[in-house]
Amino acid sequence: STMSWNTTDSERLIKALMTATGRPDIMRTFLDDLLTEREISDCVQRMTIAYWHSLQTPYSNIQKITGASSATIARIAKLYDKKGGFNAALKRINPRRPGYIN
Repeated sequence: STMSWNTTDSERLIKALMTATGRPDIMRTFLDDLLTEREISDCVQRMTIAYWHSLQTPYSNIQKITGASSATIARIAKLYDKKGGFNAALKRINPRRPGYIN
């Protein structure tokens, strides 16, 4: 990524997200204000693909579940394996079973 996270502006975004994480109602409102409906929908789809990828679900099944193209699934799977961010987030949701969401 060419994105620099070492700026005051990016740090502000990180802190805003961290502040809202303890309160789903605040997070929903913040994301509604920050992102378009399409961007939120894309993020939800990416997280859903990452979740099913973490469970080693075949791409064809992920495609049926999410409606995403195989190219999108492959791109998200590649991102999932890139730095471990998706995996770390999914493990925090339920540490006993990576990718498991209650």
